[in-house]
Amino acid sequence: MEKGARVRVVRGRKVPIGTVGTVFWVGDNPYGDGQRLGIEGDDGETYWTAGKNCEVTEEEAPEIEPPEKGARVAFEEDGEAHEGEVFWSGPAKSGNGFRVGVRCDDGETRWVDARKCTLAADPAEEDEPPPF
Repeated sequence: MEKGARVRVVRGRKVPIGTVGTVFWVGDNPYGDGQRLGIEGDDGETYWTAGKNCEVTEEEAPEIEPPEKGARVAFEEDGEAHEGEVFWSGPAKSGNGFRVGVRCDDGETRWVDARKCTLAADPAEEDEPPPF
């Protein structure tokens, strides 16, 4: 396996079978024979597994559309749900994808992988009565 290869996990215990991603690190496996791989999953998570647990795939990486500046987003971080407004969006410094800066409703600023965000409804719009 080489860095940049697209792989699918086909066996093993730690990484969910079927996980697809891009290899970003290749090294000796300290837990056995062969290679150990660092994989950036299409879901934005980082996975570590033995090279023998993966097969090369022709599956393309999904296109990532980051939310626009001013968009309201919801995301989960450390098991807590957050909502806020995007004030910055740009390419990630490492790996594929985009990062977004979010001013959260709790007053905190958080930096999030764009793949972790979903568009959220504007609370001001929810308070308006329906037009009859």
